[in-house]
Amino acid sequence: MKHTTYYKMLEAFREGCPLCVLMRNSVAAFLENFLYECVNDPLVRKKLRTGLGFCPRHSWQLRKFGDGFGQAIIYADLLELAGDRLGGRANAKRSKRGAPSKCVNDRSAGGQCMVCKLEREAEERYLATFLVGSNEPELRDAYQKGPGLCVPHIVAALQRCNDDMPIEWIMRIESQKIKDLISELKEYLRKHDYRFSHEPFGRERGSWIRAIEKLKGKEGVF
Repeated sequence: MKHTTYYKMLEAFREGCPLCVLMRNSVAAFLENFLYECVNDPLVRKKLRTGLGFCPRHSWQLRKFGDGFGQAIIYADLLELAGDRLGGRANAKRSKRGAPSKCVNDRSAGGQCMVCKLEREAEERYLATFLVGSNEPELRDAYQKGPGLCVPHIVAALQRCNDDMPIEWIMRIESQKIKDLISELKEYLRKHDYRFSHEPFGRERGSWIRAIEKLKGKEGVF
């Protein structure tokens, strides 16, 4: 039975790599909800303290949501914890050489970024939806009409394919999409030649940005 995730994916094909789009949307929804619902949640705060907050990438993504008041509450708590850890390590290592900073930002003790965990779970969920739904005509049509998957997600999809899944179909579509994008890039470069500079730009104007997304995924996802 088709479910909400499947229909979200059909819509996401229009915006770029659907896995990147849906992962980014999941993270955005989590961070927004975090600021409005979870800043003072004791369990959430405990998890944040374990890893001294989110990873750098997601910390800066959270900053873009604003709400300095909510974030100030979180960081006041985390900075106090960092200061305590530094002080404790400094006392323990007073007579030894060592790097006090390691204990302050060491994620090896189970302090995985909460958002990274959510992001990986979302990626697996949407990747499974893509592969399971790949035999559906409407998904195939949306896939062929859209920009396709980014290279990291092409690789991830192929690694999870088995004998019943459409490896050759994915490769055929993506090979053609890459060729088309290369053609657009070449047209973009051609129109920068002074001999053709009078020609107006068309779709190829944004080809260099789409090339970044194709090779590296949507900004902020990887």
